[in-house]
Amino acid sequence: MHFKTKEEQVADYLREGIISGRFPRGARLKQQEIADLLSTSITPVREALKMLVAEGYVTGDNYKGAV
Repeated sequence: MHFKTKEEQVADYLREGIISGRFPRGARLKQQEIADLLSTSITPVREALKMLVAEGYVTGDNYKGAV
């Protein structure tokens, strides 16, 4: 049995949304909006975005955020 962390759950949600087109190419992924949507704090969202940057699903910019 594998329990997923909040970061993994958020990353799965975002990954599926990117693949399905829920988040169009080039769309900004706003941490607070995602956190509110998933009823979680910003920290798991931030960590999930870092995971997706490492996987190549999103690009990260210190000033513009994740795209």
